[in-house]
Amino acid sequence: MEREIKFKFIIDNKHISKEYTLDEIIKEGIYEEKILQDIESGCDGNSTCQINGFCDCDGDFENSEVTGRIQYTGLKDKNDKEIYEGDIVRHKTYGYSVVKTGVVRWIDNETRFTFDVIGTNEKLLIDEYDEVIGNIYENPELLNKESK
Repeated sequence: MEREIKFKFIIDNKHISKEYTLDEIIKEGIYEEKILQDIESGCDGNSTCQINGFCDCDGDFENSEVTGRIQYTGLKDKNDKEIYEGDIVRHKTYGYSVVKTGVVRWIDNETRFTFDVIGTNEKLLIDEYDEVIGNIYENPELLNKESK
């Protein structure tokens, strides 16, 4: 089974762009100005954005910049939502009542995605029982809330 390779881009360390496939990035030459134009065009007259839930934008990205990128893991959560790097997931081990919350990360030396359990050094594999509850860019408050 081939994994679909997709990316989203981080704008000003707090907002996430729409997704772009690897083919789009290569063939269409997706670059910073294009990403910002796509986001700006998603804003309507009421200054709300319609791209992937991206909202509260002022419609002016003239001084904005792409500050990072996140990759699709190729996996979906229990609600069929795609899981990306930087997503905050809630993990319940099948058959147990223990719930853990963590952040999805790529581990280079293991060549796989895992999630780091908040407040510990524990790393878990992502599975179909996990649930995406936010991400570190748009919902940083979940990191503090979930680690208490």
